[in-house]
Amino acid sequence: MCNQPQSPAEKKETDHVWRFKLQTEDKTFIYDDPLVEMVRAFLADLLTIGFLTSRGQRVAIDGFQLSDDPEKVYGIFPEEP
Repeated sequence: MCNQPQSPAEKKETDHVWRFKLQTEDKTFIYDDPLVEMVRAFLADLLTIGFLTSRGQRVAIDGFQLSDDPEKVYGIFPEEP
């Protein structure tokens, strides 16, 4: 293929990559279970760049449950295990 300049219509279909810097210096591991810790860390990082909503309203969350143990609630932030 030859490298010809793209037309404006072709340029509109180009994907864009968005990057957010997440702090990695002070990673605190709270749980020994790798699955629980992965979910906790993901949610903690997600909540530093955005918000979760329910029916269009922001929802403040501080924990989560896994479907295989619905009685256990895990805290997301280090001060809330």
